Amino acid sequence: PLAAIAEESGWPCYRGSVTNVLSRMLGGMADMGVDVVVRVTGDDILVDPDYLDRAVRHHLASNAEYSSLKDLPSGTEVEVFDYVVLRDIAAFSNDPDGTEYLTWYVTHHGDQFRQTDVPIDSKHAQNWRLTIDTPEDFDVVSQLLNEMAAAGKALTYRMDDIVAFFEAHPDVLGINSASSKRGATIDIDTGIDWRKYLENLLHHDA
Repeated sequence: PLAAIAEESGWPCYRGSVTNVLSRMLGGMADMGVDVVVRVTGDDILVDPDYLDRAVRHHLASNAEYSSLKDLPSGTEVEVFDYVVLRDIAAFSNDPDGTEYLTWYVTHHGDQFRQTDVPIDSKHAQNWRLTIDTPEDFDVVSQLLNEMAAAGKALTYRMDDIVAFFEAHPDVLGINSASSKRGATIDIDTGIDWRKYLENLLHHDA
């Protein structure tokens, strides 16, 4: 349904592999000539556009290959990747079907990619769970968004508004406090075959 709405609104929409999330992302970017990619996931929807702009600017100024807003509450952050990093992970990773957890393919290899953390205002650096993975998570986020809509900020709220709401209603954060403690161990091979990368490079240079 969301894809149909996007297409009717004139937004380009791409459907691809269910398991290989990265291939779906790259398919959507085909022939677009992009250099930098901002990743916003469907369960982390509380994105402040001012922080998004800050992340891209910091990424470019730092000459980074990967930049994160990980110090923001979960559910409000975005990630910035260089396109070539995503292309190389897709081509040379040992298990591309694990790229639903794309972040790990970079952060597990701190010596292989230029990574940076985008500076966060101290009042926004909160250890709150605002992602949407469980019914309890949905309840928390729904209460926030209902309050924003009532205040006339349904689509214009910022991190200041999010912080103000939860400081005024700390009990809401207790609704999903157990959710962050649940979850099975996820076993994914995030290794990258750089030998294959080198062989490919030499083949093209030959």
